[in-house]
Amino acid sequence: MAHENTERKNEVRILTPQMMSTVNIHGYGDKVEVLSKSVCCCINIYGCDNTVVIEEGVASARMSIDIGVPDCPCFGGEVRIDKLTTVSGSAQLRLVEPNSSIHIGQDCLISSVVIWNTDTHTLYDERGRLNVGRELRIGDHVWIGQNVHIGKNVHIPDHCVIGMGSVVTGQFDEPHCVIAGVPARVCKRGVMWARERANEHMPEYHEQLEAYPDWEKTIEYHPAPPSAMRACALIWRWRFESCLHMLNRRRRRSYLNRIRTLKHALRTR
Repeated sequence: MAHENTERKNEVRILTPQMMSTVNIHGYGDKVEVLSKSVCCCINIYGCDNTVVIEEGVASARMSIDIGVPDCPCFGGEVRIDKLTTVSGSAQLRLVEPNSSIHIGQDCLISSVVIWNTDTHTLYDERGRLNVGRELRIGDHVWIGQNVHIGKNVHIPDHCVIGMGSVVTGQFDEPHCVIAGVPARVCKRGVMWARERANEHMPEYHEQLEAYPDWEKTIEYHPAPPSAMRACALIWRWRFESCLHMLNRRRRRSYLNRIRTLKHALRTR
């Protein structure tokens, strides 16, 4: 049964300042709510009846949310990020499957991660398709380290820590755990974590702060010399153009001569 798009408009509500969050929608009946003023994200939606909700208190430096792609639109997908979650790195969230979802709980701390509730391509056997993405859920107060990849249908309980570089593909049900590895598994149980920096709980750190009270007042900046910056720019430009076979021999020889001259000048400084 076909759905008529008459009077079915998209609902977009964004509280962040202009140029911090962008929304591109190709479809109708989609709903986007960015209720936090500290979110820098790019939201791309291909399809209909999809929902993106980013609650109050969420902060992100760089985040992209993709629901559907041009050659495979998504229908009925949902991405939800609950209150007080922080994305400190570059996070990529993606849905392609119809009626699938990504839900990130409250007060999570997330570094640069890839969270895909889809494989984007089909894996099947004699019985049919094997890699259907349905629900990906991350609980409350979860710390996800740098360069973590989280796959489809993953469930992560509350108060867990995901180790750096892990590939999470399974479902876990025990809270207060350290989950790490490729593929990820439970490495330690009964743990808790806090947002405070590690040295805040070290007595010697506070003694050192008292010993160096004005460390912030001394600032020195030593930029690279202009000749070195020009040499680096020439090197990378020559490599790029050489890979594309854009340079003839004479121009390539000229670049090499200029690079050698700059390198010699740097050595004799």
